[in-house]
Amino acid sequence: MFNESINMNKMKLTCSAVAFAALIAFSGCQKEDVNPEREEAVLAVDEQGGAITDVNGLENPIITGASESTAFGVNTTDTRPESYRLTYILKRLNLNEGQRTAVRRFVEAYEVCVAEHRSKVQQYHEELLKRANAIREEHISAYRAGAITKQELDQRLANLHKKLEEEIKKHPGRQMHVRIMHRCRMELFSKVESVLGPEQLKRWEQWKSRL
Repeated sequence: MFNESINMNKMKLTCSAVAFAALIAFSGCQKEDVNPEREEAVLAVDEQGGAITDVNGLENPIITGASESTAFGVNTTDTRPESYRLTYILKRLNLNEGQRTAVRRFVEAYEVCVAEHRSKVQQYHEELLKRANAIREEHISAYRAGAITKQELDQRLANLHKKLEEEIKKHPGRQMHVRIMHRCRMELFSKVESVLGPEQLKRWEQWKSRL
């Protein structure tokens, strides 16, 4: 089971590296004024890859509400506009070949840095969801047995939803791993900045100031 987990992580890192390499290759050809056809192609690569691990989505997951027919779920996709993503600014820096090679290397190191911590955060989410959904089943059984009304069921599920959100947000182990992932991202940003020229760095800083 452990070997399977390692192999899966290796596959994820390989896929991320391939997708990101394609993304960076497109960005090297891109000019400051992006034409719609090329931008559409670049975004298609971005959508396929999910190339760079999204720390913000993992830190602020959306807990989908439960009902009599639907269990609790978690969505760790960053819901902010695309302009907040690292891929957004990298596509607009007009990187040369040397810079693209360096950035690919930095991103690969970043993915290694966050891999274990991402898995731990996802594991905590799954454990808390499993526990909340077990309680949800108890409430539904009570409703179907006539022990509580539909209104009482809905209120219990709403309370359980709120409790689940708080447990996920405040989970100490999860918080620790998220902090480490943020440090990994800061290191990635620092490395990217080290290979940028003055004009690229100016645009980069403008983007980063909006995060």
